[in-house]
Amino acid sequence: MNRSSVIGFFCISQLCCATSTGEDQWAEPPPVSDADITAITTLLVDRYPEFASSAGVKASQYLQGGPDGDCGESMVETTMQGQETVREMRPNTHCEHDLATIYFLPHKENAGRAEAVMAHCRRPSIARPWPDGHVPQWDCTSVTFREYVQLEGQTCDVRLTGEMSTPALDAVRKAGLDAIRAAGKQVPEALVVYHFDGEGSGWGTFGTNECHPEISVEFSLTEGSDPAKESAWATVVLEH
Repeated sequence: MNRSSVIGFFCISQLCCATSTGEDQWAEPPPVSDADITAITTLLVDRYPEFASSAGVKASQYLQGGPDGDCGESMVETTMQGQETVREMRPNTHCEHDLATIYFLPHKENAGRAEAVMAHCRRPSIARPWPDGHVPQWDCTSVTFREYVQLEGQTCDVRLTGEMSTPALDAVRKAGLDAIRAAGKQVPEALVVYHFDGEGSGWGTFGTNECHPEISVEFSLTEGSDPAKESAWATVVLEH
């Protein structure tokens, strides 16, 4: 998945409003329901048998989307069930589809690296009436196997998509931090996410050691250079 598609997907979250205080506010999307997680997990295990050894879900987000402007009025409702705060999306018939992003726990670990699945799934909106009691099914159009890589000097494991050695990833981190410092920005603590296309280009998001993203950098590998050397990477700090 390229950077623009990732950003485009998560920007939909700004269509959600909170109602816990009686006033409309920006809010984080609620998690995917247990029933939907079970359905999506079953779908993925059938497609990727090696994924069956995952210990479960690390995090998830549920959204509604569509071109109709009224879909933006979808509301996140916050209620209390005993001592637990429950956040749910109110179904909106103006929305065309439901969206789920699920981050699964690793299904494979080796030598400071753990492989896990990130899935982006969608289905026709269940808020709309369907004939004969038909329930729309999830379709996971984007399934990414990514690695969590430990780098010396930071406690946040890098979320890596694409194939890259640990020394090369460390060189990317150092080159990115130098570029951010040279741009006069506050220097972050860690490389949080890195996507490498395998052909010399990539982009990374830097942030805190708690893995909160703050600033992004584009990278390109100088032709014929050693990717494990910091000087091999040309950088552009992205303005937000």
